[in-house]
Amino acid sequence: MNPNLSYFVFDNLALGISATTGLTLQKDNNGYSLGIGPEMKCYLNNGVFLKYNYSYLFGHSETSKSDMSVFKAGVGYAFFINSKVSLEPALLYKFSSQNIKSFERVIYGTTVPELSWYQKWSSLTFEIGFNIFL
Repeated sequence: MNPNLSYFVFDNLALGISATTGLTLQKDNNGYSLGIGPEMKCYLNNGVFLKYNYSYLFGHSETSKSDMSVFKAGVGYAFFINSKVSLEPALLYKFSSQNIKSFERVIYGTTVPELSWYQKWSSLTFEIGFNIFL
């Protein structure tokens, strides 16, 4: 879930802040992630919008902890249900980089040492937003 709060600084240009939350439920490795970052959305007169978002996330699980930076930029379309509510599907380019540190643990009687690594990846993502305009 990614709630956000934005303010229209000019006609059709909204600046705001978004929060990112996540929950992972896996056998022997439950975890969570929390993040926050700026967001910008520019609506064009035909319903199309351009979106930019950056988030810094902190994650923790039973086996590791991590910090991640996520940059997303893309285009979408605002379907207005009425003058105050919209559904907004969007296609976004997403670039992520992450530092991970695993905890020392014992697996089947063998001690696995603490490890650290860095990874980065990119992808195309599809998102659907639900917005209420006040």
